[in-house]
Amino acid sequence: MNRFPDILESSISKYSVVEFRSPKVNRIFKMSRITTIFMLCSMLMCLATSTLISEGKIDGDDRLRDPQIRDCLDSKPCPITLDYSPTCGSDGKTYSNRRVIYCLNECLKPEEKVEIVSGGFCKAKA
Repeated sequence: MNRFPDILESSISKYSVVEFRSPKVNRIFKMSRITTIFMLCSMLMCLATSTLISEGKIDGDDRLRDPQIRDCLDSKPCPITLDYSPTCGSDGKTYSNRRVIYCLNECLKPEEKVEIVSGGFCKAKA
């Protein structure tokens, strides 16, 4: 009696070829196809994201380098996160995320405060 009914061995010239005829092997092959499709979709999403990122410029975060604002932020408990979620401010500048605007407002005079206009990059001025 054959101990391995799922394996069929045949000889071709010098080499031995083993063919698997099993539903399990077909399932593995299908998983392989699914994995390949997933990887291709992931790469396409990365390309699309890099195109979206390159469409605008984060120019509002430069205000955090101002010495007065930097000293103010160092003295306040306002942690700025590193998440990337472009946000358009009322000053026409794009900030890397909402938290940057909140912390910046902690150190600005009332008439200089920046409001959040929208999520995403600010529209380029024509």
